[in-house]
Amino acid sequence: MRSPTLLAFLALLLGSTAAPAVVQPRPDAMVNCSDGPVALGPNTALSLTLSLIPGIGNGLPADWWLVAATPLGLYYDTPSGDWKPATQLSELQPVYQGPLFDLPSIEALNVAGLPPGDYSFYFGVDILENGQLDIDLLRFDSVEVIISASSASSGNETGR
Repeated sequence: MRSPTLLAFLALLLGSTAAPAVVQPRPDAMVNCSDGPVALGPNTALSLTLSLIPGIGNGLPADWWLVAATPLGLYYDTPSGDWKPATQLSELQPVYQGPLFDLPSIEALNVAGLPPGDYSFYFGVDILENGQLDIDLLRFDSVEVIISASSASSGNETGR
């Protein structure tokens, strides 16, 4: 069962993709070269890649966010690359604060052996560089991953 905090976070993220018409950044999150959903075996490597097209917002100051909803709770990536748990939205911190720029595809996470369950990875930017998640200004993309408990799945990514 997902916690009320996690459900509130997901509802806010999934319900708000609007940004001012002047700024249309397009973040993209992919797992194993797929927009998802992706099904993986228990020991299959998960490679999370991110990219961003800043649009006409190129150079505008922004908070950049990388968040994972996992069977163990909510986690966010930090500037040092450490993933930290969060129990409330106010605990989230941006992975980067700075101007929007063209970000070619980069690998943000490469891991195998995650606990079985459903995962959602969120990559987004908001154009108010203040260290707070500004839902009304947030543009984001997400990718879902299902990690099976047994190796009965081939370990190859599959759509659902």
